[in-house]
Amino acid sequence: MFRTSFLSLFLLFSLSATVLAQTGPSPGRLPSVQRDVLLTDLPVLVASRPGSTSVTVSVVVKVGSTFDRAGKAGLARLTAETLLAGGGGYNTERIKLELEENQAQLDLFVDWDMTRLSITGPARNVTVFLELLGTLLTTPDLSKKTFLDTQFQPFKQAQLEIVSRAASPGEKGDELFFKTLYGAHPYHHSIDGTPESVQAITRFDVAEFWKRHYMPNNAAVIIVGDVTAERVRSDARKSFGGWVKAKPAPYSFLPPTEISGTKIVLQPDEAVSNPQVRIGWFTTRFPENERLAWLVIAEILKTRFQPEGIAVEMRHLPDSPWVIRMASEPGRAAEVVGLFSSRLRELREKPLTETEIQAAKAAVLKRYEAEGKSNYEIAMVLSVLERYGLGQRADSELPQRIADLTMEQLKPVLEKLGGKGLLVTVYGGSATQKDALSQFGTVSLFETPATSSPVKP
Repeated sequence: MFRTSFLSLFLLFSLSATVLAQTGPSPGRLPSVQRDVLLTDLPVLVASRPGSTSVTVSVVVKVGSTFDRAGKAGLARLTAETLLAGGGGYNTERIKLELEENQAQLDLFVDWDMTRLSITGPARNVTVFLELLGTLLTTPDLSKKTFLDTQFQPFKQAQLEIVSRAASPGEKGDELFFKTLYGAHPYHHSIDGTPESVQAITRFDVAEFWKRHYMPNNAAVIIVGDVTAERVRSDARKSFGGWVKAKPAPYSFLPPTEISGTKIVLQPDEAVSNPQVRIGWFTTRFPENERLAWLVIAEILKTRFQPEGIAVEMRHLPDSPWVIRMASEPGRAAEVVGLFSSRLRELREKPLTETEIQAAKAAVLKRYEAEGKSNYEIAMVLSVLERYGLGQRADSELPQRIADLTMEQLKPVLEKLGGKGLLVTVYGGSATQKDALSQFGTVSLFETPATSSPVKP
């Protein structure tokens, strides 16, 4: 399971694209970034942090599970994992030994839109880290005949074990919401896949996925730590200069079908006594200047729910809705939906106090400032900026933009709350909840195969 930080989500709801700083002092918390582009169109970003003694080297590939083949969910994840089998003289044991000898940790991250491999360790070993990542990403052993049994199968079996475990009620609640919302769009499926989809993946699928999507002009190398651009420039070129440029696959997916009015979907499961309630709606067509307002309003909404003891977690992804996630007490799912509806009306109809607004802003900024302290976190921030075509100013200007938000700027978003396109899903409890839920709109029952696996947003 991967973890998407608050900061990554925060950045995705920020500014439109600007150009990364090349030289000179950098406003905000990020250090100055020097950017070089190889002849293969591979960007190499170096953020020097003297005195940190360590370094993080990350390679972000701008592709994720959105491009999984039909019926083979989990392909992007398995491809990334399989790269750790080795290549260019490296095997699993040598990779492990290399990391141990160089006091380093390797981290792999896969979501719907990106794949990222990172190594963090002492700055003096940066050459080793660049060489290792360059070898794994540019010359993997995927096409060798011996790869099938000795390298591929153990990774496939490990992923099968992950997806075969029993899903938690919360994961099933997420699965119901995203499947209903996205329909045939790839965002509806699990990043890890299902037992059936992973079992269907072959070595040839993995090799083809790498060949089609892993290329220098669809990636970026990010180096953050106690190094200089002059120190690592030649090593980066040596490690990644042989990566063959190609044409990236187009993002040609049809958008999800829009929801009109309020749609309520119930999936009964009497084994789950605390029904999982999900409420959400699309925000991608909202103007840029309204997106930051969502963050402040989310904090206000969570505060207003606290007296009732209902946990509310706001989540969003690129091209996705806001999602309010709640675990209801037994038999209270309809009451929770009604309570949420009343809170939305209050937000729209009753003026927010200045104290409430300022407290919400402070909560947003506190989480923002809590991240981006280490080399690894800064590399993560830069990978998000690079992946979505944002600039360094998209990070540095956020605190001031949040602080400058006024009630007038919050109003357009408040007016949209509870409007058209609201989706409510309830997983768990008995089918008798349908009658109580029908007071909010037409309720449909949703049935999924018993072998389904969770979506992990």
